[in-house]
Amino acid sequence: MRLFIAIAIPEKIRAAVACLLEEFRTIAPQVKWTKPDNLHITLKFLGETDAVKLSLIEQSLAKVKMAQPIVLTLRVPAVMIHGKGPRMIWMEIRSSPSLNTLVAELENQMVKLGFPKENRAFVPHLTLARVPRSAPPWTVELIETIRDSSTELGSFSTGEFHLMESKLKSSGAEYTSVHSFSFLAEA
Repeated sequence: MRLFIAIAIPEKIRAAVACLLEEFRTIAPQVKWTKPDNLHITLKFLGETDAVKLSLIEQSLAKVKMAQPIVLTLRVPAVMIHGKGPRMIWMEIRSSPSLNTLVAELENQMVKLGFPKENRAFVPHLTLARVPRSAPPWTVELIETIRDSSTELGSFSTGEFHLMESKLKSSGAEYTSVHSFSFLAEA
């Protein structure tokens, strides 16, 4: 099983992002745009995992508790440049400080189970597209134009995260929730 831990995007915000993706798709059809159903905020990528470990993962994730929900605001799109060109287009996310606390606790729980510790700093984002190396250079310029005219797409509060499975198919990745967890501590 190919697993990751994520926060789901509410339907109202997913619909707003889907409209933005449709606009981008007409400008840069050669870019591999994320399917609206696949939109999520990855908190921790676990990778290929033996199904035997699933029960232990679920038990560890159920231990993660916090006092307050997390507030997230989706901001304007950005382009991540690697080497000579754009590699990824993503939506910036502003969050309450408790998101970093949640990510650190998830990281600690997964390291105890033998998953590698993430060496990079956590940057909350919503992946909108992966840009193939064959994308023409003007793609960035057009996306920057749209970015400049975009505004925040909305805020939401959540008290849960999901253990997700990623199945790679010829039509693209398909994500399904394996288990949902409430991280709000009971008063």
